[in-house]
Amino acid sequence: MKKWFRSLIGASVAFFALLALLLFVLHLPRIRLTDEIYLDSWFLNTVVPLIVAIILWFYPKGERGDNIEVLIKKTRGPINVAVFKNCVINFGGGPNDYINGILETRNKKRRKLFRKAYIRKLERDYSSAIRYLDKILKAQLEDKERLAGLIILGNSWYEKGDFKRARRYFEEALLLAKEANEKEAQSAVLTNLGIIYVDLGDSEKAEEYHQKALRIHREIGDQAGEANNLNSLGVMYGKLGDSKKSWDYIQEALRIYREIGERSGEASSLCNLGNICTDLSDHKKAENYYQKAIKIFREIGGRLGEAKSLDNLGVMYKDLHDFERAKNYYQKAIKIFREIGGRSEEAADLTMLGFMVYDELRDSKKAKDYFQKALRIYREIGKKSGETGSFNNLGIICKKLGNHKKAEEYHQEALRICRDIGDRWGEATNLRNLAIMYKELGNHKKAEQYHQESLRILKELKASDRVLYMFRSLD
Repeated sequence: MKKWFRSLIGASVAFFALLALLLFVLHLPRIRLTDEIYLDSWFLNTVVPLIVAIILWFYPKGERGDNIEVLIKKTRGPINVAVFKNCVINFGGGPNDYINGILETRNKKRRKLFRKAYIRKLERDYSSAIRYLDKILKAQLEDKERLAGLIILGNSWYEKGDFKRARRYFEEALLLAKEANEKEAQSAVLTNLGIIYVDLGDSEKAEEYHQKALRIHREIGDQAGEANNLNSLGVMYGKLGDSKKSWDYIQEALRIYREIGERSGEASSLCNLGNICTDLSDHKKAENYYQKAIKIFREIGGRLGEAKSLDNLGVMYKDLHDFERAKNYYQKAIKIFREIGGRSEEAADLTMLGFMVYDELRDSKKAKDYFQKALRIYREIGKKSGETGSFNNLGIICKKLGNHKKAEEYHQEALRICRDIGDRWGEATNLRNLAIMYKELGNHKKAEQYHQESLRILKELKASDRVLYMFRSLD
């Protein structure tokens, strides 16, 4: 509803309510306005509220706060997903939703289902969103409707950590978008496939999809989409250890975001630049970028972005072994995540607190408790990629506690899920952890087998020399 109209209605209701109260207090049946005009109390108490109710009912529904157009306008922005790299949160600018199909849905029943699905996704209840979207996609749909359903469904599976299933939906959407010549949908899907292939470990394919999306964004004049792609490319090169390329792409994204006044994108880019500085151990510069990002997120009410930036400050201070300060930032972030329903992010922070308890106090039992709490949340929300990390961490802790049999079980379970969802980075990490464990147990043949398999995957992923150097050692 327009602000001026809402204010007018509010002022009118307040005025007539005061008049009605005056009549009641003074026991007057009416008020004389002029010599000939009287205002009866029954009119104030019945007719006026009825008129207000009728006006509100017939006021155009497209302006109501719970309408899907308004909801989407409020929630659109480049910060839709966090990509975890060395426990630092990068704002990758995607995956992107394609909302045209929702906005143009004429069927009231489908529109209602779309709205429910989208709200569940925004609330991070991805399982419910998937159920609604599956139901929608069984119907006879127009191209734009099907595209919206497929893309949002793919994003929901991505958020649950099932990269292979997400890729299937994105590939189906890409074929349809090309057939229907829907350029916006094509660019959204190409971006999403670029993000997926980073997680699947195919950096060449990831860059190919991002560059294709970038061309379309430039062709149709979508500067926000162009900046999102540049941001995602920057995150991708950061993950591969190429700090220079990462820096250049994110700086270009930042320039565009500032040019078009996209403040959430500006903040996300500043945070990503902070992450690069953290990786390069330039902590003073990193903190400066994080604080700038937090200031913007607070100004625009971006609570999720604020919390993730606080997390990154926690990571930085943990690296500096300032555990008290790191813990303070994590707890501030957890408080926000709980308030906004960010259960996945809460679990990630519990994991980081687990690492910190172990690093600072060497308290393996307390660390294990944190990891189990995180695992419980990931299982409740069905996030497979989170489960693998928790199993991996529990394996490491069990090994420290001398329970090698349980450690092997945890690592093998993590390895199985990584292979199921196509998380090749996770697969390489778990293979290396198993290799370290078998080496400590004196089973050098098995240790070498797992170690070589881990290095083979990293070479296929075209990991940087720095990453390969770290993985070559089993100490």
